[in-house]
Amino acid sequence: MSLVCVATLTSRVKGFHAYKKGADIGIKLHCEPEPENPICRKAIIVKNKDGDIVGHVPDLLAHALAPEISGGSIASVEAIVTGEPRSAPEGTWVIGGGN
Repeated sequence: MSLVCVATLTSRVKGFHAYKKGADIGIKLHCEPEPENPICRKAIIVKNKDGDIVGHVPDLLAHALAPEISGGSIASVEAIVTGEPRSAPEGTWVIGGGN
């Protein structure tokens, strides 16, 4: 019998303002590693049920989760939208956390 652990974390979705894909309150999203990301090899994308990218897990959280997902310690990561999207102010750019 394998051990299943469920944890709840509260976070934002980074880059929602750039992707502008559907993510209504209450919708379940899927998170998966994106090792080919040119800015950060530990990036984790957030996708809606149609497979559209909604955004990314924030860098600090992604850096903690990515090795555990890739190593098999975490089987899957899901997210549920709990709040309305907020847009970044015009002209604001967020630079990733590196590799």
